[in-house]
Formats: sequence, C-alpha cells, structure tokens
Amino acid sequence: MIDSIHPVGQSSIGKAYQTGQGASPSGKIAPGSRSTPISTNRPPHRTACITGATSGIGKAFAQALSNQGWSLILTGRRREVLEDFAKELSRNVPRNPPVRIVLGDLRESETREQLMAVLRETPGLELLIHNAGYGLDRPFLEASPEDVLAMGELHVQCTTFLVNQTVPLLSGQSSVSGQAPGIILVSSAAAFLPSPGPALYTATKAFIVSLGIALFPELSRRNIALQVLCPGFTRTDFHARLGWHPRRLQNRGLIRWMDPRKVAELSLRRLWNGPLGLHRRSPVYIPGLSNRLILRLARLIPRRIYTILARSW
Repeated sequence: MIDSIHPVGQSSIGKAYQTGQGASPSGKIAPGSRSTPISTNRPPHRTACITGATSGIGKAFAQALSNQGWSLILTGRRREVLEDFAKELSRNVPRNPPVRIVLGDLRESETREQLMAVLRETPGLELLIHNAGYGLDRPFLEASPEDVLAMGELHVQCTTFLVNQTVPLLSGQSSVSGQAPGIILVSSAAAFLPSPGPALYTATKAFIVSLGIALFPELSRRNIALQVLCPGFTRTDFHARLGWHPRRLQNRGLIRWMDPRKVAELSLRRLWNGPLGLHRRSPVYIPGLSNRLILRLARLIPRRIYTILARSW
C-alpha cells in the first residue's frame, strides 16, 4: 500500500516525489525505512529509472519491473497520470517496493539536471530505460522551428546526456542479483526506414541506434549490458496522438501489432539473457518476427527504387 506522496526536491521545471513506505508526514524520508534513498552498502531493492513512463512501452516496463520487486524512478510530464500510476503500482505489488517520480519535460535542461540529481543520490541504481519520445503530427517541412528543435532535444541531446551521466553511476555497481547493470535505449524500427514525412523522427531515432552501436564495445568492457530496443508496430497511444485512424492499427499482411507488455517482457529477457560484450554481435534488438522480416525485406530493395517509392508517399 502507498502511504503518501511527498516532495523530495524540486526546481522550476522538474519535481521529484516518493511513494511507499518511508515517506513521513513532514515530507522527509524516514531514517531506517526500507524505502529510504539514504545510502546503504546493499539496498533492499534493485532500482531502475524509466523515462516516459506514463503510457505505452515505458508504462509496461514499469509494471514488469515492479512485479519483480524493483524500486522505480519514473519520469513524465503529466503529473496526475504519473501519480495515479505510482499509486497503482504500490497497491498491486505485495512487496511494495518504493516508487519515486520526477515530474517535468526532459526536453528542458533543468529537468534533466533534476533527474540526474535524484539518480546520483540513489543507491542500488542498476538499470536505465530511456523510453521518452514522440512523433510529430505533421511532415518535417511543415514543422515549426520550435517543433524541430524540441524533438532534437529529447531524442538526441537528452539521450546523449543521460547515457553520458548515468554510465559512471552504473560502472562497478554491486548488484543485488549478481546481474550486470544495464541500459535500454528505446529507438524504433522506423530508424531503419528513413521516410520523407516523419523524416526528423526517423533520423533522430537512427541517431539513438548509431550511438548505441558506437558505445557497445566500451560499455561491454565496463560490464554494462546495453540494448537499443527498436519496436515496430505497437499498440500504444503514440499513433492516436498522430491522428491515425483506428483502421490503420489492424493486422494486415506482414504487419502484426504487438502489445507493449510483450515488448517490455521480450526486451528485459533479451537484455540479460546470454553473454555480454563482444560475444553478442550488436546491441540492437527488434522484437517480433514480422518486424524483423519487414526490415530484412526492406534492405533488399535497391536504394534507387526505395527513393522512387518514397517520392510517391
């Protein structure tokens, strides 16, 4: 059960809250409580940070890890939605691992710094899942300068910043389970299919893939598991926000829509299943046989033909 939600720190942009046992009426964390973020040699819970946790794949990750007894740090912009979700997790998980939320927009540097301040004071941090992302409801050339810069801030600048700042926190981390600490960067299968309409989205998601591949050998040497998750067609509110008609969300041909809970389950299983490092050829993971098949077929299309087809979109 959840006792209360209290501020543990705030800035003009981001606000952090803690739920679960250990929150005191004064708003401070009760000393000695099992959910206190004050350091101990070995915290009672493994801790994961999940950005963009209010819906879709991010929410599914949070549910899966909470069910396994993980302590969570969740980020999002929609305060009421995120707080209700944190309460739901606390009610439904018997062991009641603590949940903290950091409210704010990760496109803003103040929120990113606020999040890092929380992570630096959190013992037992073993997993970062950077899921925050979105698409534009208009073609690239019709987007405003503000839209263009904002997407770059989240998909490119924020991803770069969080990985750069979080890796030192994960390096040499003593795990409760004995598993290596990990990072999951959520990209998209669209990263491999550059398209003229969502050009900025596919390009920034391709950056995440490229960054992950480039960092893979270095993180392997540090014994940090890395995955660049590239989901394909997934039933979330992502497409509804883009104005897609429900008919487009139906299975047809090779297109098979996946449940976000299945995507999260497969991703977590893949992250720690098998050898780390150079024994695995790539950190890129595309869940769903149909999605992998579609991308393989797309690679067979000559670039000249692909360009001709793209012009007709």
